[in-house]
Amino acid sequence: MSVKRQLSAAAVAFAILSIAGPGFAAPTAQPGAGAALEAPPAPAMLVVDTEKVLAESKAMRGLQGQAEGQQQALQKEFAKKQEDLRSAETELRKEQGTIAADVFQDKVHTFEKRVAEVQREAATKKQSLEGGFKASLDRVKQALVEVVRDIATERHANMVVQAAPFLIFDPSYDASADALRRLDQKLPSVQLVLAKVTPPSPLPDTGDGSALPVAAPAPAPAKKK
Repeated sequence: MSVKRQLSAAAVAFAILSIAGPGFAAPTAQPGAGAALEAPPAPAMLVVDTEKVLAESKAMRGLQGQAEGQQQALQKEFAKKQEDLRSAETELRKEQGTIAADVFQDKVHTFEKRVAEVQREAATKKQSLEGGFKASLDRVKQALVEVVRDIATERHANMVVQAAPFLIFDPSYDASADALRRLDQKLPSVQLVLAKVTPPSPLPDTGDGSALPVAAPAPAPAKKK
């Protein structure tokens, strides 16, 4: 999953937050046989547009900028490596039929290994960036949960719901602006740290280049005696 898709998915990560503050303990039976249960507390609801709060927060905007910078750097790095591979393939094709078949086949095999290594490196760095982004995103989400919980406690609310399902509601229930302000104060920035990733295992050496992203030259035909 790309970083942008992760960001989109994170925007709807908070479906419903049920927050029980002091004084909202579960009802218990009164002493004596047949005693009636206490009535549950009346719903006291807050509404938070978490999608908007996350998108507009300082931490998320900074995190997204860092991630996009890393993506651009990786694209530039591997565009150069792909161009180098194309040049090496072109030179290898020029040698086809001009050198001994076994020597040419050894060069083809070396080229295939080089392509596979670039492929593994690209996959590892992509996974590292995505893992680091997710970890940083989780920090922002956790900070938002803590902020919303504080607001709910202060306003004596026992339920916080997403704004998305509601078309119309009383603005007095909306705590989004307060949540954004407090989130920016609590976590104004978050550092994107690339995750440590174990490189994938090398592809099976089939010798025909079938699993490689760059086509390898065909072996030179055997020379006639």
